[in-house]
Amino acid sequence: MDERVVGAHAPTATTLGRVRAALTDGNLRILALLFIAGQVIDAATTWAALRTGHYREANPFFADALSGESAGPYVAKGVLAALVLFGALAYVSRRRLRVVLAILAVISLQAPLTNALLLLLGHR
Repeated sequence: MDERVVGAHAPTATTLGRVRAALTDGNLRILALLFIAGQVIDAATTWAALRTGHYREANPFFADALSGESAGPYVAKGVLAALVLFGALAYVSRRRLRVVLAILAVISLQAPLTNALLLLLGHR
């Protein structure tokens, strides 16, 4: 019987197993950590900027929710980011995963860098 597998994943591989396998690659692990770090730093710098009263959230999906004092929207954003990362690690082919994670990391780090610059330069 021919046991070759067509497609990105073996049918017996579990989702968690595919995530673990992807994270054995050091470069993918670094990109995943950069994405997570960007999300955490973005939440912290967004919270700090919004607390000054001089800034507003630019993301239209979260602008109203982040206008209050609740941590709920930050938790929801973190959960969404975790699901995106998990989905990419589990279902994007290894050949494309490095590019996908690099794009996610860059996008994830751009917002907190912008927030930090705004906070350092002050309200203008």
